[in-house]
Amino acid sequence: MVRNIERVDEEYKEAMEVLEKRLDGLLTSELGKDVKTNPETITALRNSFMETNKVEIVDPMDLKKMAKDLEEEIDAFETNVDWVLSEANGKTMISLDEPKAEVASRPIPKEIKTLVWNTIDIPDEKFS
Repeated sequence: MVRNIERVDEEYKEAMEVLEKRLDGLLTSELGKDVKTNPETITALRNSFMETNKVEIVDPMDLKKMAKDLEEEIDAFETNVDWVLSEANGKTMISLDEPKAEVASRPIPKEIKTLVWNTIDIPDEKFS
């Protein structure tokens, strides 16, 4: 949609340039090279010509504003999604239940102590 809006803006600028060239041609042919031409006459001819041949963009839905709002909404969504995914990917939740009596009496292997100690912050007295 943004590309279409930009293309319309470019076409509008080109049409205005063509209109200005036509106006210059009209003023030259109507007034000639007369140095003593009244500036009010030039202004009146210019205003009349521009009003008769005006170029304008008709945009009842205000697409530029709509495109800007959608772009901001998409950017906000992407930022929130990135944040939530980063948080979800960076957080590992481990829940530890109370050990059963037969498991609690066995010593915990050193590899598991190291793994758990390096993964989450558990006080050392739990594994003593």
